[in-house]
Amino acid sequence: MLRPLPEGSISLLRGDAQLRSVGASFAVLDLAAAPFLWVLGTTGHIGEDLMEALKFVEPSMSRRIDIGTHVIGDLSGVDTHLLMDERLLMNVLKEALEAQSFMILGEQSYKFPGDESGVTGFYILSESHAAFHSYPEYGYIALDIFSCGDSRPDYVVAHVARALGADEAATETLDRRASV
Repeated sequence: MLRPLPEGSISLLRGDAQLRSVGASFAVLDLAAAPFLWVLGTTGHIGEDLMEALKFVEPSMSRRIDIGTHVIGDLSGVDTHLLMDERLLMNVLKEALEAQSFMILGEQSYKFPGDESGVTGFYILSESHAAFHSYPEYGYIALDIFSCGDSRPDYVVAHVARALGADEAATETLDRRASV
């Protein structure tokens, strides 16, 4: 996390790295996806130090690889009885995954104790994973679908929302990337 700079300091943004200058010294913070700190050039002209720092920044920033798409879904307004049915929830998610050509390698589910409790389930996919957690007391189910292939996790969430008759479906998509 970046901290505020002292008054009179200079801060500028270049790509995914933030360069900060305080007097005749500076630091490169939060480089790409791996937060760490380099402190360089405690003496000398700031312009020369800045150029030296960019020699370190550029190679790392140019080596980002797209890994996959990670979608989380929040479905609300789902019938309580559906959210307590372990077999139904696993079948709905399986149908959604198969409709998007995900390859299922394994599965596991757990119905929590008590007649009115929720269910947790997941599928191990050749493309990554799919999981859910149901909360019948709130009419809510959380979905987590990650794909490192061409299959569409957002379509899986939409399929599950339709199948369960959710009143509301919200998703967030994360593009997963690696710095190598």
